[in-house]
Amino acid sequence: MDIRSLYLGYERVGQLAYEAKVVAYTFNSGPVDSTITVAWGDNDTTEISLQNTTVVNNYLRKLEYSGKHTYSGVSKYTISVEYYNRGANVNNINNSSNETIFVEADIIINPFLGSNSSPEFTMPPIDNACLNQSYIFEPGIIDKENDSIVIVPVACKGKDGNIISSYTYPQASNSYDIDPSTGTIFWDSPVNNGRYNIAFRINEYRNGVLIGSSMRDMQINVGSCNNNAPDLFTFPDTCIEVGGLMNAPAYTIDNTGDTLSISAFGEIMNLPQNPGQFASPALGVDSAGDYFTWSPGCDLVRKAPYQITFLAKKRNAIANGYYPYTNDFNSGFLGSGWDATSQLTFTNPCPPSADGTTYLWMGNDQAHPRRVTTQAFDMTGGANEIHFDMKWSTQGMQSPCEGPDLPDEGIHFQYSTNGINGPWKEIIYWDPSKPPPGGINPMLTVWNHYSLPIPQAAITTNTRFRFLQTASSGAHYDHWGIDNFQIFDRPENLSRTRTVDVLVIAPAPENLTATAINQTIELNWNKSKCPNATGYKIYRKNSYIGYTPSNCQTGVPAYTGYKKIATLGSIDDTTFTDDNNGQGLPQGFSHCYMVTAIFPDGAESYPSLEACATIDRDKPLLTKVSVVSTDQSGGEMNIEWSKPPHIDNAYNGPFHYLIYRSEDTTQNWTLIDSTLNVNDTSYSDINLNTLEKQYHYRIDFFQVAPSQRIKISESAASSSVYLLLSSGDEKITLTLNYDVSWNNQSAVVYRQDPGSATFDSVTTITTNTYIDTGLVNAKTYCYKVKTKGSYSANGIVDPILNLSQVNCAQPKDNEAPCAPHLVVTVNCLDVSNNLLWNNPNNSCASDVASYDIYYRPLVQGNFTFLHANNSPEDTTYTHQKTNSIAGCYQIVAVDSSGNESDPSNVVCVDIDSCDIYRLPNVFTPNGDGINDYFKPFPYDFVEHVDMKIFNRWGNLVYETNDPDINWDGRHQNNGEKCAAGVYYYVCEVYQRTLEGQEKITLTGNVHLLR
Repeated sequence: MDIRSLYLGYERVGQLAYEAKVVAYTFNSGPVDSTITVAWGDNDTTEISLQNTTVVNNYLRKLEYSGKHTYSGVSKYTISVEYYNRGANVNNINNSSNETIFVEADIIINPFLGSNSSPEFTMPPIDNACLNQSYIFEPGIIDKENDSIVIVPVACKGKDGNIISSYTYPQASNSYDIDPSTGTIFWDSPVNNGRYNIAFRINEYRNGVLIGSSMRDMQINVGSCNNNAPDLFTFPDTCIEVGGLMNAPAYTIDNTGDTLSISAFGEIMNLPQNPGQFASPALGVDSAGDYFTWSPGCDLVRKAPYQITFLAKKRNAIANGYYPYTNDFNSGFLGSGWDATSQLTFTNPCPPSADGTTYLWMGNDQAHPRRVTTQAFDMTGGANEIHFDMKWSTQGMQSPCEGPDLPDEGIHFQYSTNGINGPWKEIIYWDPSKPPPGGINPMLTVWNHYSLPIPQAAITTNTRFRFLQTASSGAHYDHWGIDNFQIFDRPENLSRTRTVDVLVIAPAPENLTATAINQTIELNWNKSKCPNATGYKIYRKNSYIGYTPSNCQTGVPAYTGYKKIATLGSIDDTTFTDDNNGQGLPQGFSHCYMVTAIFPDGAESYPSLEACATIDRDKPLLTKVSVVSTDQSGGEMNIEWSKPPHIDNAYNGPFHYLIYRSEDTTQNWTLIDSTLNVNDTSYSDINLNTLEKQYHYRIDFFQVAPSQRIKISESAASSSVYLLLSSGDEKITLTLNYDVSWNNQSAVVYRQDPGSATFDSVTTITTNTYIDTGLVNAKTYCYKVKTKGSYSANGIVDPILNLSQVNCAQPKDNEAPCAPHLVVTVNCLDVSNNLLWNNPNNSCASDVASYDIYYRPLVQGNFTFLHANNSPEDTTYTHQKTNSIAGCYQIVAVDSSGNESDPSNVVCVDIDSCDIYRLPNVFTPNGDGINDYFKPFPYDFVEHVDMKIFNRWGNLVYETNDPDINWDGRHQNNGEKCAAGVYYYVCEVYQRTLEGQEKITLTGNVHLLR
């Protein structure tokens, strides 16, 4: 099969039983495998069967495989599917026809996480993009359990699940990205024609815990487009409240006279009850559209939105793709304008073709070269591809069905734009000895459908193609055939998709009331209108804000200042008493509340209207704890408070206040003074260390009875504003520390510049930190702040203003630069590695002065200093080596003050970047000066070998430790010429790699020809 896209998902079908679901997309012709192999992640593999075949359009076919497996217990299992081979000529995968396509999924069996099945897709994963035009693809991901989905782009994988070393992400003129929540692919814009494969992993989270993942590998075809996709107009992401009716238009426009269609896909359209309604497809000339309508009930309330994907298309031949030329060889003739060598037959000498009809076969009339050449074609009419079926015979069969197996006996597919005499240029070569470890490729020995993108240079008015075999073991060997040759005008991307999120929201709880009772407030509200609600959340704030939620804003957002104080676990719990966790609610505030209904997956309704109540105040309230002067021993604090407006009738007076102070915490209080009467509400505290200490105060209210004091109440404690300074490079960071009984809303920052006698206002902040930048290092700057706050109750001073102490600091360069990013390229010929990194100035800092380069020869071990570049602009270095390029590198940036950055990324290079040690399969020691010695192809970094060569009876004829081998075809014991034939070798190769000296063993055979 010519697989273009592969997805592996699963569904739980029992306590420990799962069904694997493999979805493959191929082109709409050629044979289909009836089974595919799944590795279950527990050392078991099985064949699962083809269950369904769906024709997506006139060129694309969807294949669905499934099979069940029962696990032995609770664990994480990584299941996988690997298929030979990928489609040919993929731009971002070198030699893609010799790479496998591999996908995997994680099944996590954990009874505490619950049942899980992988997501599904509503859009086919084969799509077409236009060269130099922005491309967007919406995969339409649906998760039945409504888990949180995170889509992560990953590199395509191949053999044994390893990342394909040559894989690169698609090139873009601006950007290429995948939206992590929807999987939407943004490619702005493709810069080269051809095929591209991408892959992404879909991770599922439930309550913040990873519960499974799956993987999709898909293909995007890029071609030059002579037309444009229609415009698509939809409603924006939105929401609908239960009981409401959604009625929103979606339409497409294109004033070219073409027939247009618009369809709707997605979870909303497939709901078993109350599905969305949209005419799919809605058709029209120049325009088409319909109204999307939906009225969801309480059963559809959930935290995640529902998705609906709209697809607008032009319905013409170019948009669907078509075949302007076909040669199926069913007539028993080669075809007009075609040419071939004489060994061509049409007698179906080997097993039947894929479609049971006549095929073209390269028989045994003559040995190589064997060639089939097409007529000349005009390829300028569309984004062209070549499609055909091909089969090679199996090695060891009888002529004319004996197959190729050596690397040079494969088939070349080439093109010429200058007639039958060429020159001919290679499109692809099928090597029968690949994939590793060698020998006949089993995927080539069955009828397969192949589709090849045509190079841009081959799109001319006079283009021929040919199949060419340049070597064979003889006329009776190495046979192959083709069938159903077609030119395909790939569809232009004359479609647009857009996915819209629709959130279903429960109505707000109604008729919330708040009643103050002593030091508590009692709340009451009506039961939620949604019977599937599981309870309520209660939020509180110490002031009324008149909050009205914006459209689609559920719950109570943090920016309102409301905080959740309770969660009730039953829909019938419609009352709540707030006693501030048994401590009583603070006085001086208007306590306000909102209530939301909650649902099993954590969804919340719209919030109720606010309801407020105020606790009667019988306590003094601190309103000022301000620094009057800053000094290490003579500092002064100003303390003020508000007297209680309500005094219990049981107390007759006289009254006074006791003033308590704590220097570090609110636990160790010291009585420092008292006042004479109830109206005496201010105090100056002197001779303090306000420079280095923060002070807390508390006011106790007493009745002075004969011979005793009776405590009536005490205020909440409040502290001074203590200002901390932290020096940085040309900046100082201010941090405000305070613990007060009122709400501080803002603070004014004052600065005294070097040489100045006054403090000037710098800014007003609403947080507790501020970074003052643009300063001069080693100069002294002094600061103080004035906070502004309030209580929410009436009759209390407003605003409440307090000053911090004065604090001074000097900026200094103590910040390291950002870490550079390192790239290493190799020069195998010169045995050197070229290092390149970025200058990280203007990111973390701006004073990089030099770079230290570190190196280690092995993948493990410690880095040692290698070299220093003493200019910030000198961001390259060439490491000249001797016996191997293998090694690892790291860069550290150093600034003018000697601060070192974190190390850069580690980059390791190994000898596989250069020519690996390979041996030919034939040599001709006949003295003509050409190919007279059996020796390796050009290689790098081999220290020595242990080569032994045997004849077909197993007798040793030659051995050497020389990596160049240089066997001249003579027996090493007697110098006699060895007979022509096949010889076998075992070669142990010792090379210098990242792991140190490494031995690899090569086995194979070589043909000695005379």
